[in-house]
Amino acid sequence: MSNYDAVKLAAEAARNTSSVTRNLKEVAGTIKHTTTCARPFYGATGMIAFSPESHGNPINKVMPIMQIDADGKTKQVDLVWSDGVPFNEENRKSSSSGQG
Repeated sequence: MSNYDAVKLAAEAARNTSSVTRNLKEVAGTIKHTTTCARPFYGATGMIAFSPESHGNPINKVMPIMQIDADGKTKQVDLVWSDGVPFNEENRKSSSSGQG
């Protein structure tokens, strides 16, 4: 998840939390309980969702594997997902069975 998406998600959760000035933990709870596979957050990097099993990590967010050459140049060599596949409709369907 990009910094942009993280800040946008936190700001949106804060707007939807009635007592954000009294208890910042409620913002985290809002994110945890409302950003699920059934209701993902749409950010610049695509859909973002969390589940109890993800321990605060976004479900199926792509992570580029980069190589740094001796001269400091970088190149992308692969893409990996936390669960091995990109977030898609099938992941959303699994949320009704309690997995996402």
